[in-house]
Formats: sequence, C-alpha cells, structure tokens
Amino acid sequence: MWRRLLALHFIIVSLFTKQAFAQKDSVQKLEEVIVTATRIPVSTQQVPFTFTVKDSKKNSILFDRTVPESLSSLPGVFIQKTNHGGGSPFVRGMTGNQNLILIDGFRLNNSIFRYGPNQYLTLFDAQSVDRVEVVKGTGSVQFGSDALGGVINVITYTPQFTATPTWAPILNIRGTSAGMEKTIRPSIGYSNRKVAIIVASCYSDFGDLKGGDTTGFQRPSGYSQFSMNAKLNAQLNKTLSLQFAVSAVTQKKVPLYHRYQLDKFKIALSDPLQRQQTFIRVQKKLNSTLLREISIGASLQNLFEKRVSQSRTALAKTFEKDKINGFSFTAETFWTLKKNWTNSLSVELNRDHVISTRELLYLNGSIESKRGLYPTNSSYVHSAIFNLHQITLNQLRLDFGWRYHQYRINLFDSTLGPIKVKPNALVYLAGASFSLSAALTFYGNISSGYRAPNIDDMGTVGVIDFRYEVPAYDLKPEESLNKELGIRWRKQKIFATTSLFHTSFHNLITRIKTERIINNYSVYIKQNIEKAFIWGTEWTLDGQVGKNWKGAVNFTYLFGKNVTRNEPMRRIPPMTCNFNIQYAMGNQQVGLFLESAGLQDRLAQGDKDDTRIPVGGTPGFSIWNLSISGKLNFVKYRVLFYNLFNKDFRTHGSGINGMGRAITISTSIVLNNKT
Repeated sequence: MWRRLLALHFIIVSLFTKQAFAQKDSVQKLEEVIVTATRIPVSTQQVPFTFTVKDSKKNSILFDRTVPESLSSLPGVFIQKTNHGGGSPFVRGMTGNQNLILIDGFRLNNSIFRYGPNQYLTLFDAQSVDRVEVVKGTGSVQFGSDALGGVINVITYTPQFTATPTWAPILNIRGTSAGMEKTIRPSIGYSNRKVAIIVASCYSDFGDLKGGDTTGFQRPSGYSQFSMNAKLNAQLNKTLSLQFAVSAVTQKKVPLYHRYQLDKFKIALSDPLQRQQTFIRVQKKLNSTLLREISIGASLQNLFEKRVSQSRTALAKTFEKDKINGFSFTAETFWTLKKNWTNSLSVELNRDHVISTRELLYLNGSIESKRGLYPTNSSYVHSAIFNLHQITLNQLRLDFGWRYHQYRINLFDSTLGPIKVKPNALVYLAGASFSLSAALTFYGNISSGYRAPNIDDMGTVGVIDFRYEVPAYDLKPEESLNKELGIRWRKQKIFATTSLFHTSFHNLITRIKTERIINNYSVYIKQNIEKAFIWGTEWTLDGQVGKNWKGAVNFTYLFGKNVTRNEPMRRIPPMTCNFNIQYAMGNQQVGLFLESAGLQDRLAQGDKDDTRIPVGGTPGFSIWNLSISGKLNFVKYRVLFYNLFNKDFRTHGSGINGMGRAITISTSIVLNNKT
C-alpha cells in the first residue's frame, strides 16, 4: 500500500511538471500568514479553508488567565468549562478528542483523550503563548486523526535574534478581585545575531470562583498552578536552523465543582495534574531547484493525573492514577515543482504508552487494588505518509492532498487476554480560492476526516461523570466529510469574511445505555452506530477606522442532527455573537466588549441526562466588559472590568457558572539591557 501511494505521488508530479503555468505571487503583498492550514506559511487571503487567528501582538494573550479563556470570543469557537480548572474548546460543534490540539505543531491529543470535554488545553502557561491558529472543518490530511471539527495550533513565543547582545528581564503580575487570582511570572531572555533564548516560570493561585448576582462563591473551585518553560532559537549556519523547547505544568487540588454541587460528593478532585514536553525541530534549506527544504522534528510528552474521589455513601476513598508517555516524530520535505507549484511529502510516527491504576482506601486503613480506568501497559502506535500540493494559476489557487494512516493498538483484558486492533484510514482534501480582485476572494473546499478509536474509547471501565462505562474492542474509525463555501474581503485595515458549511459524519462512536446497573450508575458501552450532520455559518467583520477607532463583530450559528436517533446532536453550542469597540489615545486604549450566547434548548437525550444542563436547556446570556490598557515607559498594563452588570450565566454544558463582576489588573514590566 505504501509503495502504491508513493508511486501515485510521483506519477502526479511527473504529469503536472510537464505543464507551464504563469505565477502571480501575492504572498509578499500581505503581511499576515497562517501555517496550520497547509503546514507551510501561506497568505491568509489565499487559504481555501475557514480559520481564525489570535495573535498576542494584536489581542494581548499575555493578559488572559488560561488559553481556553483567550479563545472564548473567537468566531466558531465555544468554550465549555466542567470546572474552574477546565476549558474545552468546541470547533464546528465538536469537542474533546474530536478536535485536534497541537503545541508548536506537535500533537497534544493522546490515546486517552476523552470523547467529551476535557481540561488539557489549560495545562499551559498562557503567557508563553504567542499565537493560536484555529482551522475549521479540515486537518486530517495535514495533521492526522481527531480533526473532525478542526485543528487548534497553540504556537508558543519564539525568541528573536538581535543585532547586538541583549538581555530582556520581564516580570508579569496579574490579580483578580475577591482573591480569584494571584499570578507572578518572571522571565529572562538573551539574544544575539545567531542565538536567542527565553526562560520563564509562573505561579498562580486561583481562588474559588465567584459567580454573578445570585450565585456568590462556588466552593470548592479554586486551585493552584506552577509552570516552567524555556525555548531556544539558533541559526547554526546560513541554511541550518534549530528550535529546542522544554515545558512543565503542574496543577494541584483541582476540584470537579459539579461533583460536589450536583452529585453530592465528599471528595472529587485532581491532585496533581501534570504535563511535560520537550521538543526539537531542525530545518535545513537546500540550494536545489526542486527540493528546497527539509524539516525534522521530535517531541517527548508526558501526562500524569491522580484523581481522588469519594461519594457521601462510599466506604472508601478511590485513588486513580493515569500516566501516558508519548513520542512524536515528523520528517517533512518541501519541493518547488514549478515557480507556481509547491509540494510537501512527509512521514509521521506517534507512540503512546499508558499506565493506569486504581486503589480503594478504607476507613480501617486497608487498601484494595483494582483495574485502572484504562488497561495498564497499553500501547498505541500510529504512522502515516501524507502529501500536500499548492498550485497558483493567476488569480486561482488550488490546494489538494492525501494521507494514509495506520494504527496498532495493543490492550490487555483480564478476561480476553491480549487484544490487538489495527485500524487504518485514507483521507483527502481539495480546495480552491479565486481572487476576483485584490480585495475580494471566493473560496471553497471539500475534505474528508477521521478519528481512529483510541484507548479511552476501547478500554475505559469505571465511573465517568454520571455513568459507568465498560470496554469495547471492535470499534472502527469515525469519518467525516466537510463541504464549505466562503468569501473574504480585505480593504486596507478592514477585513470581512463569511462562510457556509455542511459536515456529515459516519460511524460515530456513541455510548449505548444497557440494562445493567453498577454502584447505582447505569452502564454504558460504546459502538459505531451513528450518522449525523452539522451545518452552520460564520460571519466576521474586523477593522480600524481612522487613527483611533477599531472594532470587531462576529456571529456563529450551528445546527446539528443525529440522523440515527432522529434527534439533535449532543452538545451543540448555541448561537453566539461577540462584539468589541476600542479607542486609542496615544499609548492608551479603552475598549468595550460584549460576549453573548442564545438559549440552547435543542437537546439530545444525552443532554437531558446530563446533570450540568438545566431542565429545558441552558439560558442565553450577554456579558459586558470594559478594558483600559496601555504603556507607561517600560510598563504595560491592563485593567479589565469584567461582567459589568454582575449577571449570572453559564456556558452550555458547563459544570460551573461564569465569573460575576470582578476587576483584573495585569502588568508587564519589560527591561531591555544591551551588553
């Protein structure tokens, strides 16, 4: 199969290289580029997919509490929070392991990512993030499994070279009223012509979250977080560059608030929740007229979670420990087949190893060992070859590609013994953008996607949220087909875009309720039995008027239907609208922000069974915030007056209410010293 795909690739190359096309390169005319959509930098005006970018230089990511919260106002992105330490992004109505999250291009997703919302995107130092790129409806060809809704690529800050040796100490401090946050983050950077490095640490004490006018403090919900990270950027010679990064994040005593509030647990928390990552990437530029660049990257990532729980009727505390060690490797080659035709041919390998244990501690001190949430010593290996092409024909740009992915999943079941599963997938994408003028571009695409069943799908056993799950070992990959049309308009400092899309899903993995009851919980098992679709639209207008005024407004609507069950798809976010307007006075800015969501009363049966969703659906809300920010000498600051009218609200599916009226003060003290 591999040889056939390679042969197909070179046949396509040989056919098209005999043609001569005229080139119209507009990339240099636009400063803004995006990497995630095609794995190579490309002008945002030419991309045939819908995307959203949050850039720290424009949107002050440095002043956001967590990465998920920094994305909450973006078009097409909806954030659900099971607890204060959580934050699961929805993209095109998908969440959890049905969206692919990357860190600097490497997978954060692993083989125990849950089907539903998870908290892993909070395991970052938010102030280390330079840029977040969200590509919607596509990503399986570019990055592999899980991109049914899309791809979220968190790009951390890369230190830049300077003409003279320079030290850059920085101290960031954040605080929120009512003791809801105390954060301090010192960092230091050094750079010269060939080497740049930054090292930082961050400690946060997030107190119990205070809700709106009728909620008050939601206890227990507070937790602490400590992180350390470092990144090296080196130019080894004129054609060879290297990036090396290490990061570690630890969260302690993170309560599952809804377990205390709704399920009446005595104890329900993660302590600790940890993530470590080390990666290296080497890029070599070549003088060849055909092969222009080779990039090789490798990443080691570890995730550890210890959960402690005890219901009010249980005779023992339950201690669950899950540890996953992950390795990723990618080798990419970038080709220039013609002046107007670029191509990349790449291979990828990922491997996870899972250790999972469970112990019961009784009042008399005795300990009973049980099977962990996942089969311990399981392994999950997937490898792929993929190929992407971009062709420019005057005003027309064509993007197309394919990926072949193989999996090998090894599990051990106490009853069935060793189990080996070998799913595979072949997916494709095709997209086009046409520039009717320098300002106006039409685009469209069709792309298939997939999500291979992981260890969480196949081997889970135990209590999860409001149900008890048992293993399922015969699952197949979930499949999607996304079709989209859109328009972009960019004129000077004003940008507008609208898109309409339809995504169909096949072989969706769903939990089926059985007649069994274990420990007063209904028993569920997963099966590939569902078909569904989501259609929707996104609208965005963003720009600057004159020297002083700028603003943005976006609108998103989704409609999802489970065809198999003839009911709404589960967890579909409501209609959302966000608006902001800002006025600049020299180095100072004042901004007014609106975050709003409509009522979501189109509920699946699973939504109705979810204790986090009120009877009749989740009410809509409108939250107004006021921001004052600026720069005084070497100090940057921001004062945020959040939820001005102290409204009670909860985002759909969340287990905790949002923050009530509060004041957050952020400062960044930057000192640059040249040696």
